[in-house]
Amino acid sequence: MRRFLIRECGNAFMVDRPFMAWLKDGVEKTMGDAADEWLRRQAEKRKAQFS
Repeated sequence: MRRFLIRECGNAFMVDRPFMAWLKDGVEKTMGDAADEWLRRQAEKRKAQFS
């Protein structure tokens, strides 16, 4: 899983508690869903930094 997510999200990929909670919330997800969600969260963080 980590290798896939690093390939899709870049070397900055890391798992934090909120992302892990999202992964384990009981809703079935694909690896692509996980990559998309991580990238979305990173975009939100960048947007918040520049606001």
